[in-house]
Amino acid sequence: MHDVLQLGLIWLRIWLYFTVGFHLLKSLKFVTEKNCDANSFIELIEQSYPKLAGAGFELLRTGGGANHDLQLIPPPATGYTPNYLGSEHSCLNAAMCYIRPIQNNLDTSPISADACDADNSNATGAARITCTHCGIAVIMGNLREHSDACVEYLGIWGEGHVSDESFDLDDDDLQTALQLSAIDESDHLVSLQNSPNDERSLNIILLEHKGRVINDDITCYVNVVRGREWEAGVRALSRKRFDPAAKLSVRYSDDEGQSEGAVDVGGPTREFFREALRQCLDESSLFTGPASERSLELNSSAEEKGHYKLAGMLMALSLLHGGPSPQCLSLFTYNVMCNGTSTSLKPSVSDVTDLEIRSALERIINAESIEMFTGLIATPPVDVLLGLAGYTKPIRTLTDKADIVDAICSFYCVGRMGAAWNDFLDGLETCGLRTLMRRHEALFKPVFVMEMEEDRITPQKVLAFFKVAYVSERGSNTRQLQQSAVTFWRDFVEDCEDFDNPVKLQDVLVFATALAREPPMGFIPDPSIEFVDGIFPRASTCANVLYLPTVHDSYGKFCQYMREGILGAHGFGQA
Repeated sequence: MHDVLQLGLIWLRIWLYFTVGFHLLKSLKFVTEKNCDANSFIELIEQSYPKLAGAGFELLRTGGGANHDLQLIPPPATGYTPNYLGSEHSCLNAAMCYIRPIQNNLDTSPISADACDADNSNATGAARITCTHCGIAVIMGNLREHSDACVEYLGIWGEGHVSDESFDLDDDDLQTALQLSAIDESDHLVSLQNSPNDERSLNIILLEHKGRVINDDITCYVNVVRGREWEAGVRALSRKRFDPAAKLSVRYSDDEGQSEGAVDVGGPTREFFREALRQCLDESSLFTGPASERSLELNSSAEEKGHYKLAGMLMALSLLHGGPSPQCLSLFTYNVMCNGTSTSLKPSVSDVTDLEIRSALERIINAESIEMFTGLIATPPVDVLLGLAGYTKPIRTLTDKADIVDAICSFYCVGRMGAAWNDFLDGLETCGLRTLMRRHEALFKPVFVMEMEEDRITPQKVLAFFKVAYVSERGSNTRQLQQSAVTFWRDFVEDCEDFDNPVKLQDVLVFATALAREPPMGFIPDPSIEFVDGIFPRASTCANVLYLPTVHDSYGKFCQYMREGILGAHGFGQA
């Protein structure tokens, strides 16, 4: 839903899921006057979908979760209007909107008008729909309740009546329809057959959001020296003319200043985001903690320079431009990213990255006497932290240990870093990304937090990414050479798991796609295998194509030149 206030217009995009013995999914996009009344709005809907004429309808929106549960948009008593749908009262925002018919034309006998008096109010200007069961003109906002009452009174539940429970959200056809409706018609439709539900849904959500917020008619340039991507990102994002809604074109200075490809398929762009995020998380002093559970760290100099906001912007833009995600943040960090510093989830001792403070907190937890407890809180660094945290509650028993530990953890992880957190969250809201995260909190969680062993890159995953593109005829000598190269390739990928192999699976993906793992938006286009007559492998990271050499007659030679080519590549798959 896009409410274009300055033009006095509202764009509506509505999908119809209409059950009359079959499933019909259809896309409608039209413009209405923002202030048109409910009757005019109904006429527009019925003109596009004649089978809805006289049936009445409800509007539903997609909710959170992997199954795309539909939630009713409460209708005003007078009926839906574009003005209402564009307001905060509808809770529609940018979610997908679906139509559900309330009643169909049924051959029924009417009940007495007395049974319908409560529904037939005299609201001025209200949209009215004639009940197909009793013939009474009922206000649109009351039609669902009235129709159900009529059906129950007459005992005529059947295929002609669409109840508010007749949509089985677990139905495979409906779920597929919901998934398909969320994708714009383009060359980059996501494969619904090969992706898990959560991953598929995330792809769709990001692609759809990118289509709304990124303007391909505007280009912003990022000039990079390889190995200093974070520094280049700071310069580019700080530029006054930088437009976060523009597409990006990355130019590496050691590649003769030539920008390769468009933002959504550009190898240089993906490489930039991969390296800039890595340097931001590991080398900038903005984050601290274990490599797989990074947390925001206080750095006064970085705060003064606005680097926390830039870090949030970098993460948001990476996700929206097909780049990688920082899948290494702590659970508490992600919770604050979604819910703010007032989150009900309290930090634990494990979230305190300062080893001295954490050790002191662990000694407090393990204190077995009140004397030991009071002695610990009277010595540094605990006494200083309690003073800074403003903790003044008297200490009387060992049960006060939990309050002391909570106060210090909250101050260390949140209180002392209020300005840094605010800047970081402000940057994360670039192009509405944080709002999107909050709407789909569970779905975005594995994007930022390493959750399970399934997140690990395996040979099977790498092989599944690449589709072999044979162009030679079956049975030809060229085809036999290509098939031999593919067999060597599969063994090569399997052997990358060996601990003493200098080439790792991530190196293979970086060489071919500029990314070390599949991005949240998915690889666009899908990676593929083609062939080259030379001894070294080549790659086009813009097109995600890996070219395998076909001249090697032994696996040993194939591996040797594959390793040399991948490890010695000079940017963008050039061996």
